[in-house]
Amino acid sequence: MSRATLAPLAAVLGLVLAASAAGGATQNTPPVAEAAGGDAVPGDPSIVAIRIARAEAALGQAGVAEDANDRAGMLAAVKAARLNAARALNAARYLVKTAPPTPVGDGLADGAPVGIAYGGPEATLFSVLILQHDVAATAIGLMTAKGAKTATLRKAWASAVLDSFAQRNKTIAFIHARKANAPTFATLMPGLLTMFKDELKEINGRLKMNKFGPNLRASLANGATRVKNSRTLVKKYWPPTPAG
Repeated sequence: MSRATLAPLAAVLGLVLAASAAGGATQNTPPVAEAAGGDAVPGDPSIVAIRIARAEAALGQAGVAEDANDRAGMLAAVKAARLNAARALNAARYLVKTAPPTPVGDGLADGAPVGIAYGGPEATLFSVLILQHDVAATAIGLMTAKGAKTATLRKAWASAVLDSFAQRNKTIAFIHARKANAPTFATLMPGLLTMFKDELKEINGRLKMNKFGPNLRASLANGATRVKNSRTLVKKYWPPTPAG
């Protein structure tokens, strides 16, 4: 699975922000495969990886700006994250449409030559699904009862969450229609179920712990409904393999 098999968001953001603070852009450079028996996790192709890195960096910058009470900076960072997420999605869809499907069970064979390891189009698109989760989760985490009284902030947060979930539903439909890539997607898509659970836990927690106004509460409830709809589709299209 791409993105280091759903590595914790904090670790991913830590790497991205460190590079951002140093004034350089991260490019999600894939690991080098070892010459003998290497287990390198393939990275995403640069056409998508750079957009993901920029989006994740912007999400981190949004949190820093919010902590500094820089609302204009926070809004600009959230907007940049959404823009790069949309462009990452377009690039990943292009790869799925144009690159050969990944053979089931494909990997680096023992004795393979040393080189850069890139993931297939299916794993790359799944990385964008993870990014969509990150954008929504970060926006939910930025919400405050005080800030929600300002229409501009409230709408920006709600839009980031609901649009991310809407784009994910469209991506799920796109993936389901790609019959040539179906075997590989079948191994990846059940991984979304963990993200759905996390999103619902975050939404429910924020609703119970914070005194949000009716508009923001309605947006979060709408978001929860979209997550549940996505969960239903994933379970229908790619049923999880029973344990054992």
